[in-house]
Amino acid sequence: MGGSLGAKASSLAPLLAASLLSLCFMLTGGFKTTTITADPSKPLEGQSLSLTVSDIPNNTVSCRWFRGEIIHGKLILITYRPPIIGTTEGNSFTGREVLKPDCSLHIRDLTVNDSGSYSVLMDGPGIYAEGKMDIVVAALETDNDSHHDTNNGTDVDTRGLSTSSIAGIVVGCTL
Repeated sequence: MGGSLGAKASSLAPLLAASLLSLCFMLTGGFKTTTITADPSKPLEGQSLSLTVSDIPNNTVSCRWFRGEIIHGKLILITYRPPIIGTTEGNSFTGREVLKPDCSLHIRDLTVNDSGSYSVLMDGPGIYAEGKMDIVVAALETDNDSHHDTNNGTDVDTRGLSTSSIAGIVVGCTL
């Protein structure tokens, strides 16, 4: 009786090895890096931003967006594509983000604090695709950055050097 059990186990060993090898092949063969495009490419504070994935694998089941790296970053949103449909909010969700079925992430009312890395992870049977993009949200100028010259109706930038500083540099260079 003991010999019979050993014979069955040894006949299943090649099947188990082939299954594991097939699984490893699917996991490594399915890895893909994807490109993300930003619109606008140079966002300003207060604007909306769309981060769009260039090519979504056909059998993608879920898209996950993170602030920062995928491993160490914080999850913003997950969207599930058919046959499972839905969205799950992560710990970095601010309420200003929307994740579309095409895996694009839309952020409205941008702030300078939205600057940083954004990563996407798409997965499904036999695929694993990821992409990353760095975003810099520029601050808008405030009224304190310049003043209006009442003599000729033009804006004058007051962030430069003062007249006395420029005079000091000129005098110092001529000595």
